[in-house]
Amino acid sequence: MINQYFFEVFEAVPRQGPGSKTETVKAFNLADELPNNPVILDVGCGKGKQTLDLAAISDGHITAMDMHQPFLLELQKVIRKKNLQHRISTLVGDMASLPFVENQFDMIWAEGSIYIIGYHRAMSEWKKYLQTKGYLVFTDCVWMQENPPLELVKYWNNEGLKLPTINQIKEKAVESGYEVITHFTLSHASWRKEFYDHIDKVLEVVKQKYKGNVEAQDTFFAIDKEIEVFDKYHEYFGYEFFVLKCM
Repeated sequence: MINQYFFEVFEAVPRQGPGSKTETVKAFNLADELPNNPVILDVGCGKGKQTLDLAAISDGHITAMDMHQPFLLELQKVIRKKNLQHRISTLVGDMASLPFVENQFDMIWAEGSIYIIGYHRAMSEWKKYLQTKGYLVFTDCVWMQENPPLELVKYWNNEGLKLPTINQIKEKAVESGYEVITHFTLSHASWRKEFYDHIDKVLEVVKQKYKGNVEAQDTFFAIDKEIEVFDKYHEYFGYEFFVLKCM
């Protein structure tokens, strides 16, 4: 349920999906054949928590792109504060129709956002924007165990997401012309401490602020439900970080 109340919650938290600086750094360092000054596209960057981490560990230029301009306005404040205008540029754009030229980037990065168009489309449609031997690095929600509980499967189906397995993503990557350099699972803390704990605190405030507003309360209930599902079933699904290289 994407509406103004959804965005009010997500604009108020540090990051807009599970993740951590430690895991961002780990994934970046596994792409060990990047040029010294890589040109990076951060797709669906949100408020740019990982964008700033990438700027801290690389000497390249980053284009931070998101469809929601208020996220980018918050990122721009930090960019100016840290004097990173020469290192990071922001762009309002749609990942389903990237406005770039072929071979423009050494790396395309998508933490917690690739699900919007799906890894199938992203692998196929974004590849032309990468240099030869460029990297596609992303996280996606996957099944961690076989035969997940029916309640959990129904929840994700109702959300419009058909979770893949790790092997399905790896197979699609090879089919699409990538080498799977590595993959690893995000920690529980990356979901709880780095993401949901912040959302819980915001929800306490906005539920009171919009008491009696049915649309708002329905939105907050849906966010609460997602957290409840994670707390109950986190052993069955999670975010996997993938580092792919164009072959």
